[in-house]
Amino acid sequence: MAREYDAGRWKTSQASEHTRLLNKFMGLCTNTHGWPRMLYKIGFRVQLVEQRISTGSGSITPDVVAASDLLSHALVVDCKGGKSIDKPQDERYGRIGREDLANWIDVREQGRLTHAACYAASDSSHAKLRAHTSLPFIVFGRSFVKGIGSFGQPKLDKVLEKRTGLEGSREPMALYPFSPDDHPSVALPFIIKGVVCCVAKSGAEGPRDFATEEGMTEVIKTIHPFYKSAGRRHAKLLVRKSAAWFNEMLEEDSGLEALYKKLLQEGFETRAVQAFADRCRAGIASRQSQRRMTDAF
Repeated sequence: MAREYDAGRWKTSQASEHTRLLNKFMGLCTNTHGWPRMLYKIGFRVQLVEQRISTGSGSITPDVVAASDLLSHALVVDCKGGKSIDKPQDERYGRIGREDLANWIDVREQGRLTHAACYAASDSSHAKLRAHTSLPFIVFGRSFVKGIGSFGQPKLDKVLEKRTGLEGSREPMALYPFSPDDHPSVALPFIIKGVVCCVAKSGAEGPRDFATEEGMTEVIKTIHPFYKSAGRRHAKLLVRKSAAWFNEMLEEDSGLEALYKKLLQEGFETRAVQAFADRCRAGIASRQSQRRMTDAF
């Protein structure tokens, strides 16, 4: 049965460039098949996602903070999907201190902790962005990834200064499948798969209503590998938006809503699951078609 719901069966719309950059960087810090993992090899692990951090000059909310216990070094990363940099925010990133990170970063030798703030950007936009900041960049091209500038740690600098090829590599989009700012047609295939998975795990006690925010929290934990690393505000927003998208889909299709209620009553019964999944797939395809038509105008 599991083969019926793999990624290949659900055609997702393209995630935003910001979400794609987030996944690309996180992939460097994970042992992900088919993607470079040079940061993972020197100890870097994702520790925070969209966590608001107070500093002496205001607050920042980095997209990702990854740290290496081996090097006692952290990377505070802002993923730049656009072509502009907010100057006050850039200044706050530049002034972030070790003490600002100490309560958030888990490394054995806190006293040795060093860090660097940087941007992750695409090759098509980084040149324009670099004109407005002195912070280093991790640049992703179609066929390469490369660091530009100093990242505050010699071994890390050596790893990133080398141009690493991406030919034949597959973007690790399952690490952070969608954000609250992505289009619903990007998120819904993952949400539906999560609902089906959670129904399957419900067992004898029967499935919960995953259209509620409480139930959707379980779904998001299933489909978002780094949910536990997300800041509280971001995690709540992710659940709230996902529940709203799922309910909107049910409300737009009374037949789908009836199938969902049947699924909750009967649990993981093969025919009920298949009927629900097929109807969802058709609804998502329709949404994606409508989005393409809208984007064309």
